[in-house]
Amino acid sequence: SVENTQEVSIVNARPEHLDTIVKYVIDMRVETWGIPADPVPIKKQIRKLFEDELEEGEKSFGFYLVAETPDGTVVGCTLIMYQVNPVVGGLIYFIQSVYLLPEYRSKGIFRRMYDKAYEIARSDPDCKCLRLYLVEDNKLASDVYKSL
Repeated sequence: SVENTQEVSIVNARPEHLDTIVKYVIDMRVETWGIPADPVPIKKQIRKLFEDELEEGEKSFGFYLVAETPDGTVVGCTLIMYQVNPVVGGLIYFIQSVYLLPEYRSKGIFRRMYDKAYEIARSDPDCKCLRLYLVEDNKLASDVYKSL
């Protein structure tokens, strides 16, 4: 059962979250499109977000935020992707691939994930815009985004 969701923390994902994030990405694909996925290529791509091979000042293609209970259980995640955009003169951050365990939905956790992404975007002088990425036929996500 879901306890006090105010105790759920929104934090940057760490390498130990990798397997859970991969599971949630697959669950999200099945839930949204009815399409299962092979975890191997998904894990390979997500792992790149945790590698320390970047040169000083260089950015990866994004990062994950996770919603974590006090005991360390990850109950949701979202991917923040960067796009270089010369028109805006910097980066656009895209919030996408949002997943929360069903019992943690409609409890304000995504709003807190959004707020954390906004805070991180505002603190990056290269970021000029924060956008929510939405697949057009995803009514559930559309309804959630409209409630923000």
